[in-house]
Amino acid sequence: MKLNNNGNEDVKQKLTKNQVIIIVAAVVAAIVICGFLIAAMVRGHGSIPDGASNLWSDLTGQENDGLTDLERDLKNLEDNGIDIPDLEIDFAGLRESTNKDIYAWIYIPDTEVNYPVLQHRKDDTYYLNHNLDGTEGYPGVIYSESCNSTDFEDLVTVLYGHNMKDGSMFGGLKEFQDKEYFDSHPYIYVYTEDRLLAYEIVAAYTYTDEHLLKNDDISTPSNYVKYLADMATNARKNGIWKGGINLQSDDNMLALSTCVSGQRESRFLIQGKLLQ
Repeated sequence: MKLNNNGNEDVKQKLTKNQVIIIVAAVVAAIVICGFLIAAMVRGHGSIPDGASNLWSDLTGQENDGLTDLERDLKNLEDNGIDIPDLEIDFAGLRESTNKDIYAWIYIPDTEVNYPVLQHRKDDTYYLNHNLDGTEGYPGVIYSESCNSTDFEDLVTVLYGHNMKDGSMFGGLKEFQDKEYFDSHPYIYVYTEDRLLAYEIVAAYTYTDEHLLKNDDISTPSNYVKYLADMATNARKNGIWKGGINLQSDDNMLALSTCVSGQRESRFLIQGKLLQ
């Protein structure tokens, strides 16, 4: 080591080089670790793998609360002053004893909507004319199509049900055309095996019979924002729009769709925003 007149310049340069090496190594390590965590989260649908939560907290500054998804959902509802339904759904028992296609449960308090949700594994039209027990005919079931996943993580999930005259299935949704009724029934609850999802109802309106997911391209943020804007416009024009709702390009929506009596080319839609 060569000393300068002050006896420390070369040491300072050496320390600076070491610091640069350490910083570069730390950045590379952080990028690699973040890549690993992101890949693991994608494979696990958003969950941090066991054993990595402490590392995740160190990198992000976010504490791992140790809660399950369901516990976190319940806490979120409680913190926001939203009533938690007193329902317990035995999905394993329902699939074993009733129908293997059951994957969720939908509930709107103080209405007839309190049903299992199904998705046929091969035929999207099957539950148009088949009942919960597999017999052909009405009233059918509440169901989704294969263009939707069964985890409700799609930007828009559409559930279908018949407009039954006795008010069963989605026959009672027409009541949401009344503003007082709309305001007094603000939430849709969806149970899955490990979640309790609550959607705030933001719109109820008559629409065409076009397929929401196949006719509207919502694959980009700008297209999805347009979908949301068009929904608000249609609701103001042909139904009820809650107003004061700030919809974003990453909001998850739930649409309930049913027929309109005497209007073969129309559908009545309820749209709700997932509370997070």
